[in-house]
Amino acid sequence: MRILLWGSGQMARHFSLGLKSHSKGAWHFLCHNPSAEKAQALAQELGGRVFAAGMSVDVVVLGFKPQKLSEAAAQLAGLAPGKLVVSLLAAVEHETLRAHFPQSEILRAMPNLSVALRQGVVLWNGEGLSAQHRAVWSEALSSLGLAREMSDAEIDLYTLVSGCAPAYLYALIQELGAGLAALGADPALARELLLKSFAGALAGSRGEEDLTEKISQVASKGGVTEAVLAELWPALQKTAAPALAKGLARTRALKGR
Repeated sequence: MRILLWGSGQMARHFSLGLKSHSKGAWHFLCHNPSAEKAQALAQELGGRVFAAGMSVDVVVLGFKPQKLSEAAAQLAGLAPGKLVVSLLAAVEHETLRAHFPQSEILRAMPNLSVALRQGVVLWNGEGLSAQHRAVWSEALSSLGLAREMSDAEIDLYTLVSGCAPAYLYALIQELGAGLAALGADPALARELLLKSFAGALAGSRGEEDLTEKISQVASKGGVTEAVLAELWPALQKTAAPALAKGLARTRALKGR
């Protein structure tokens, strides 16, 4: 299968790296980007080629800024009809994608960056997919980590804690490391310890446990962890819901761009 990556941004890169690993070399990647250097770099990383006019493709992956959709659709007008179009564009629903690619099947996918390691999350909507495409792509997406098919509205909601989650974790690690450095710690060592500790904690969680119980296993009464959480917890309780609400509002605003 020949996959054209129209855009070489971070999400397209991580998504395609995961797909390459899944396909074990059976899928071939063609890369296009306004920056020829970026297209060439991604093609080399994937063992693929830079796309040129006249090359045949089976799938088109949209991996650029959502604001460029109309421009990209015009550029792909002679190529996309009859092909599967896989969209990685945030806040762009099926209806909009079908309007731009009326003769194509549409798969909307919202992965996070960890799909490159096949340990990520992919939210997807395969409304209207043929049985053949559904079988191939449900297997491929599931190989990238946790894959859940859902409606466009659900994708917009749950992306706030799937696609965005790595940034939340990195921000927390950064601030905790800075806090420890302010107490005299080596910043590099603090970050290394935090990264390893978070990775171990997540690896040891199956997802169905009572998280309150998990917290209590670490935060013993009158202990150090409890003292730290006494400061952190109220701030998280106060800000988490309003912060996510702002993210959802921004998603809805982007739809009206």
